[in-house]
Amino acid sequence: VMVSSRDNADRFTAPVLVSDPAASVTSHGENAPCLVRGARGMTALWEQESPDGTGSQLMAAHSAMGTKWSKPVVVTDKAAPSGNGFQNLCVAPSGDVYAVWLDGRERDAGNGSCVYLARSTDGGKTWQKNVRVAKNVCPCCRPAVAATEDGAVHVVWRHVFPGDIRDLASLTSRDGGETFPETPVRVA
Repeated sequence: VMVSSRDNADRFTAPVLVSDPAASVTSHGENAPCLVRGARGMTALWEQESPDGTGSQLMAAHSAMGTKWSKPVVVTDKAAPSGNGFQNLCVAPSGDVYAVWLDGRERDAGNGSCVYLARSTDGGKTWQKNVRVAKNVCPCCRPAVAATEDGAVHVVWRHVFPGDIRDLASLTSRDGGETFPETPVRVA
């Protein structure tokens, strides 16, 4: 649900349902739902159990004013659900919405947890294909995303470097999040 205040949190609106009431939404610690507001309205992003109980999916919904939300759509595009979470959102100056999250779809391939990104050009109503940003990342630290006017998309996460050294790393996409370089840049 969502509530809002227009008087510095003295009073709040009545709760508005965002997710499907039958869905099993997952929320804890760093895995809380995310909300951003841009020129195209608001986008909410959260993790919920997949219908068959074999993993989780990231879901998103759109609202023009926060009073009525669209039917939730699946952001993660893997055919079989995997562990997904620790999501984050940003709105680019263009109005596009970017979601990043930790994704477990490649664990069986030996890539550990990965950071994935998806882009919405309509405020979160639909999402483009998922793009892997990095593999072998820390499985419990939320990634961050920012986009700039020149179309660059910057992603930061906690990477697992050789020797099990965990430190912040980043990559920048120069094509709106469609591709990222292979080698992460260590921040510290």
